[in-house]
Amino acid sequence: MPRRGERSRDFTEPAEETRPSRLGGLWELEVSTAHGRKATVRVDTTGFACRRLADELAVELADYVELKRPHPTGVFAYRRGLLDLCSFVDREAGEQAAACSLARDEPDVSFYIREWLRALPGQFEEGSTRPYFLSTMTLSLIRFRGQHPERALATAVQRLLTTAVPVNRGGTRELEEFTRAEKRQLVRAAWKDIRRLKERLARGRELVAAGADPRTAGWMDPANLVFGLANGLISPPDIWSALPTHTAWPPELKDIFEVTGVRFNPHRGRYLLTVALASLLYPRNIDLQAFRVLLVAATGHAPEEVAYLTEDDVEFVPGGVRLRLVKRRAHKIRYREFKEMGGETRIMHPDRAGLRAGEILRTLIEVTAGARRRSTAKKPYLFIRANVIPNTRGSYQCGDLSFRPFEPVGRGGGLDEWAERAGVVVAGKMDIRRLRKSTKVEKTIAFRGVVSDAADDHTEQVFWGHYAHGTTLRTMAGHTITRAQQDWLERALAGPVVLDEKAAGHLGEPEVLDSLGLDARQAEAIVQGELDMGVSSCRNPYQSPYSPSGELCAVAPLRCLECRNAFILPSNLPQLLLFAEHLEGLAARLDPRVFHQSWGQSRTNLRAALADVLPADLERARQQIADQGLKLQLPLSSFTEFDS
Repeated sequence: MPRRGERSRDFTEPAEETRPSRLGGLWELEVSTAHGRKATVRVDTTGFACRRLADELAVELADYVELKRPHPTGVFAYRRGLLDLCSFVDREAGEQAAACSLARDEPDVSFYIREWLRALPGQFEEGSTRPYFLSTMTLSLIRFRGQHPERALATAVQRLLTTAVPVNRGGTRELEEFTRAEKRQLVRAAWKDIRRLKERLARGRELVAAGADPRTAGWMDPANLVFGLANGLISPPDIWSALPTHTAWPPELKDIFEVTGVRFNPHRGRYLLTVALASLLYPRNIDLQAFRVLLVAATGHAPEEVAYLTEDDVEFVPGGVRLRLVKRRAHKIRYREFKEMGGETRIMHPDRAGLRAGEILRTLIEVTAGARRRSTAKKPYLFIRANVIPNTRGSYQCGDLSFRPFEPVGRGGGLDEWAERAGVVVAGKMDIRRLRKSTKVEKTIAFRGVVSDAADDHTEQVFWGHYAHGTTLRTMAGHTITRAQQDWLERALAGPVVLDEKAAGHLGEPEVLDSLGLDARQAEAIVQGELDMGVSSCRNPYQSPYSPSGELCAVAPLRCLECRNAFILPSNLPQLLLFAEHLEGLAARLDPRVFHQSWGQSRTNLRAALADVLPADLERARQQIADQGLKLQLPLSSFTEFDS
């Protein structure tokens, strides 16, 4: 049975035209990229002493590619594991290497495989994940062979496949976000690069307007060459064949390198000239890096989501743009609308460096219009670049002009090369994921550390695993501490609302009710004394912060002065004054630390409440106590507490 994540083999023979080609010990495996382009991965087994073992593994890799159609990156990793294992067997098996086979018991191939697995981590830096993936991929090829009814595995090899992989998984180092200054530098450099690109394309249009067919008007005028390329009259190989060596070029032809920024190499002069001429008409791969940087910074979404936008994914709406974002790894499609207010995209809190998603996309559509018209990609991608294909038949020749989707990583057009060209210097690794993490930090700050809001474009589990560390974690911790402190501060400062005679008379008015958070029924009950708890009145004794909701407050009237539900009316003043005298007596009898812990907040709130009462009202309350002989009304159980 196949393991989880593997497919069972299909033993139906593939059609003749889809089988991998094999020339001697050279295997050519055709794979497809994400854009549908074909790529060839070559596996050469001719140089191994353990040729039999190498061919057996190559056969399994070829069948695996036929069955699963993996991405070229995965096929290269399988090939790396295969070649590394065979090189190890050659070194360790000596004269027995030629007899090594997965189907033979002697010599014991499982022994060499185990030793290779033990030695593999030593080839990489400590903590690397590469040894684990190479080992599991190579073992999966051997396991894949065991599923074929006509291909045998030695008993020792079968036992090896039943044991755990003796290689540590390793771990990845989380990337820290760019600083605000670094992000600002990246954004400004990207816009500067885009302005240069627009100037370059404008220069190309001027040359097209001034040019003619080079086959009749001459090959030495750059305007004619650009005219011919733009109208499809000539191709880069035609230019390469028609031009002499660079020593015979006129100055205006040599100046094209300075205009386009293409570095001149005398050994590849004619090929590089065709690259420079094409870049006057269409953007190169490195030119599109600036748009990727800006879109990640403006939207906060993953680089793969913005780099693979198609014409159908973009809809301009009043005041912004609506995007259909596809995340292939998560198999999810999201629709997001980015509104622009005050010159910035509202979804983020950028550094005031021109992050308007709509403007960025309009500029991208404008500069790639010509390349998109000539593109043969299966989907109408926005990120389309022109490329003069090097001709493998000659070291310095060139091939046709192709129009392909943007490649985020590639020699001569990657983010590192773009940063170097733009003069951007940052601390640490230049990685586009750090820019996305910067937007995550900004979003976390904007949403005050609430994970459910900050993790709006993936699951909370992914957010905790990939983003909840470093600055993000410190921000979340800071907001958590602040919220806790604020909660306790509100509790500490919570106290009664003091109303004088005039305010109590207006308690039923709508404006007063709204300001106090009361409804008309509660206000009437407070005025009529129905909610009198002794030292104060209560807005709702069944919604106490000290008792479960729906139950009568269990601490009234002892803690009323520490409760935000309490209202002190003129009718409560006599009991309030008696309670004040009682607290002063407690302060004289109890240990100061005990009194402060139990009654300190109540006495503080009581003094603040009495300070808000008019002296005349206090005098009338004292006279009422003397005339009527009023006593403090407290539950009997509370006296036991006071006396203790």
